[in-house]
Amino acid sequence: MSVERKAQQEPEAVRVAPEEQAGFVSRLLFLWVLPFVRDAWSAVQEKRFTADLLPPIPADEQPQHNILKLRTLWDEERKKGPAASLSLVCLKMMGRALCTCLVIMNLQALLLMSGPLMVGQLVKAIQGTAPPSVGFLMCFLLTATTASASILQQGSWHICSRSARQCWLA
Repeated sequence: MSVERKAQQEPEAVRVAPEEQAGFVSRLLFLWVLPFVRDAWSAVQEKRFTADLLPPIPADEQPQHNILKLRTLWDEERKKGPAASLSLVCLKMMGRALCTCLVIMNLQALLLMSGPLMVGQLVKAIQGTAPPSVGFLMCFLLTATTASASILQQGSWHICSRSARQCWLA
């Protein structure tokens, strides 16, 4: 059997967007992007970069999906008559993402509010009224909370900007 004929008989492998397969930590730290960046970098270096190397767009980012979602929400809203509001439709479309971001940003704020407490303990350790081990622990905790807050802020920004883009493109 020829190679062309065999290729025609086998269905093309369905490509799934890497972000859809990524776990929580991978999404939070944007690690799902690394395989594409690695492949794209080597392709650019070898001057063989083409559109085929780009990962597929996630299903919920497809224009048809978002247009249908917005149209369905708008049709429901138009039943209210003259009181229909496009702003409410956009809020409904983005509601889950906005709530998620609100929770994430509040968590980030709580992490950052613990900073002064840790700095107070660090100062006591420096002054000698607390053991040095407390000072080292506070340094570690300050670094960890600041890094965590930064990661949470980046994740929240990504979620909100993605939701806004979906609504805007629909």
